[in-house]
Amino acid sequence: MSFKQLRKGGELSEVDITNENIKAFDPIARKYGIRYHLEKDAATTPPLWKVYFRAKDTESMHAAFKEFTTQQLNHDADKPSVREMMRNLAEKVANAVRDLTRVITRRGPDL
Repeated sequence: MSFKQLRKGGELSEVDITNENIKAFDPIARKYGIRYHLEKDAATTPPLWKVYFRAKDTESMHAAFKEFTTQQLNHDADKPSVREMMRNLAEKVANAVRDLTRVITRRGPDL
């Protein structure tokens, strides 16, 4: 939603989020019907994103942010990342002892 359209609806509130969380916020905001606008604040390092949303949706906003934070905390604690799993598997393969001998069994014709 554009900033001008969002500003026409009433008072605006803002929240800062990091770059990692932008994609995770979108489905939750859509679920709760929160209208928002994202702006990148490049003055900080790493850049932060400012999320502007309407203040009249405060109850749904609080529910959405509560779900968002619990989802982020549970996601970090539940499972390791795919890159970590791949790195661990690569170490196991590199450290594995390979048996280079081949056993060849030849049988003659069955009579």
